[in-house]
Amino acid sequence: MARFRSEFYTTAQLARRVRVSESRARAWYSDGKLPPPDGRDADKRPLWAATTIDAWCRRTGRVPADDALWLWRPEAEASRPAPVLFHGITEIKQEGKRYGVHAVLWDTPHGHVVALTPLADEPAPDIDRQPLAAATLIAPVFWPDAIVALQLGAEYGADDEIQMQVFSLEPAHDRNAAAPHEETRNALLGGRSEHPSLDAATLVQPTARFHGMVTAEDLARVIGAPVPVWPSGTCTASAIRRAQAARPAAHTLIVPSTADGWQAEQDQLEAAVKHGLAEEFPAAFTVLATDLRDTLERARRERADRPARGTGWYLAAQPALPELPWSAEQFLRTAGQLSLKQAADDFRRLRSIEPDLPASAAEGAIYERAMLLLRARLRVALPELAVDDVEYYAGEWDGPIVELWRQSMTSVDGAAAVLTATRRGKRLADHGDLDHLVGLWRDTAGRYVAVFDTDLVGNPPSFIAEWPYAPPAGWTEQTVIAADENTGAVLAITPQESGEQRIEPVPFDPGTGPSFRHGYGGGSPYTLYQALIRAVHGTITAPFNLNDIPFTGHEQHDAPQRSMLWHAIATTKGPLRLPWPQVQQWARQDAVKAGYQAQ
Repeated sequence: MARFRSEFYTTAQLARRVRVSESRARAWYSDGKLPPPDGRDADKRPLWAATTIDAWCRRTGRVPADDALWLWRPEAEASRPAPVLFHGITEIKQEGKRYGVHAVLWDTPHGHVVALTPLADEPAPDIDRQPLAAATLIAPVFWPDAIVALQLGAEYGADDEIQMQVFSLEPAHDRNAAAPHEETRNALLGGRSEHPSLDAATLVQPTARFHGMVTAEDLARVIGAPVPVWPSGTCTASAIRRAQAARPAAHTLIVPSTADGWQAEQDQLEAAVKHGLAEEFPAAFTVLATDLRDTLERARRERADRPARGTGWYLAAQPALPELPWSAEQFLRTAGQLSLKQAADDFRRLRSIEPDLPASAAEGAIYERAMLLLRARLRVALPELAVDDVEYYAGEWDGPIVELWRQSMTSVDGAAAVLTATRRGKRLADHGDLDHLVGLWRDTAGRYVAVFDTDLVGNPPSFIAEWPYAPPAGWTEQTVIAADENTGAVLAITPQESGEQRIEPVPFDPGTGPSFRHGYGGGSPYTLYQALIRAVHGTITAPFNLNDIPFTGHEQHDAPQRSMLWHAIATTKGPLRLPWPQVQQWARQDAVKAGYQAQ
C-alpha cells in the first residue's frame, strides 16, 4: 500500500529552510513579507508547505533549500519545449481493479514532469493512489527526479492562476534495483502512446510525498510549454482521444455541454412532462422548470466568463454553450407563476406519495427533486412545513436508554424486503449494509430504525434512524432528556397516564444538524445544546447560539457561570439525565444572557 506523506513548516523551520535567523523570519511575517501560510497548528501558529517556501525563494531571488524540488532552481528554466513522451490514459491498480488516469509526461534535462487528471466519466482511484499513476510511466530508476502534478476537479473561472497538488516519488528500496526496467524509458522515448502495460504494483512500491501546491505557470517554466487544464467534467476518454489527435498544438476542444451538469436537469424536466407532473402537480413542475432555466443561464455565464488560456496554461476542453431543444423551450414557457398555496399542497401530496413508490419507479427521482426545490421555496413562507423532515442518523445500538427505545418500538417483519421495496426503504438502506442487517423497527411516530452489526470485534451494532427535525410536542414536567454513555442517541422519555412511557428522539436543530454527544466541549455536544435551546423556545431554528452568551477571560468555555445547560452537556461523564423543567429553566436563563426576547 502506498504511503501519502506531507510536511509543513513552522516559522522557525521556515527560517532554517531559507537560511535566516528565526527573528528575521518572524519580522518578515509581521511585515507581511512572507507568503500567506497554508494552514495553522492547534495553537493558531502559521504553517507553510515546502513548495510555498521554495516558490517564494525563487520569486525573491533567494537560493532554494538543498532538498527543494529541482523546478525551483534557476537553471531549471526551459529554453525550448520539453519532449512529450506520453499523452493519454494510463492505468493504476487498486484492490484488484484498474482505474484510468489522464497523463501527460514531459522529459526535461532535470527530470520527468507528469501532469495527472482523474477521468470524469469513470470511477477514480483513491486520492492517495492517484499520484502513483505517474510511476506506471517512468522506470523506477528515474522516480526520485520526477515531479508529479495532480489536478483534482477544480472549477476555472476568470482567475489566471491555476494551482495543482505537487508530489515526488520516493522508491521504497534502493533506486539502482530498478535498473532492469530501463527498456520502459526507451519505449516511452520512442513515442509509445497506447496504455502502458507496466503496473507500478509489480515494481518497487513508491511513496507519494506531498510537497504542497504548484501553479501551472511554475510547471510551464520548466517544460517550456503551457500546461493543459481540464475543467470539471470535461476529462473524458473521448475528449482525451480528440486531444491526442490534435497534438502538438495547445488546442482547446469543445465538448458536449453535459459537462456543465444542466443536461441531467433538462432530461428530468422532459421526464416530468412525460409523467404528467405539469397537470397533476403544477407548482412542482414550475420549480423544476425554473431551476432548469436558472441552471442554464448560470452555465452560459460561466462558459462566457471562462478564459481559454492564461499564464502557463490553456484549457484542454470546455463545454459548448448550452442550447435547449424546442421542446424544452416550450416547457419553460408553459411553466406558470408559483402559487404559495399550490406549492404547499403539491409538497404535502408529493411527500405522502413519493416515499412509498417502488424503489425502481421512474417518477420517483422527479418527485424527490421537486420536493427538494419546493421545500427550499417554502422555508421562509411556511417554515413549519419545510422543516418537517428527517435525517438519516447513525449511532451505537447499545445501552439501557437505547434498549428502552427498542422496547417502545414495533419490530417490522421482512426487514430486508421492506428496505429494498420502496424509495423510502432504499434511502435508509443506502446508509447501511444489508449484508449486516440485524432488524428493522418502527417507532411510535412511524419512523424507521434499522440496525446493523459489524465485523469489528468488541464493537456494538449500530443503528440508522429516520431522525426528526420537526419541533417536539407533548413534553411535560415529567419528561427527561436521556442518553447513554458514548452513544449518539439522545431521547426524550415522557411518562403517560397509562403507565407506559413515550420515548422519542430529541429533534435536530436545522441550523446545526445531525450529531449528538455529551461529556466534552466539542461540536456534537454543541449541536445537542442548540437542539435543546430550540425545543425550549419552540422556534423553527435555535433563536441564539452559545457564542451569543458572553463570558469573561477568567472563565472557562464550559464554566457554569456562562451556561448551566452547556456546562451539564459538556462535563457530564457517563449517562446523561436532564429533567425537562431544568432544561427549560437553564435555556431561559441563557436567552436573557444572549439578549434574546421571545416574540
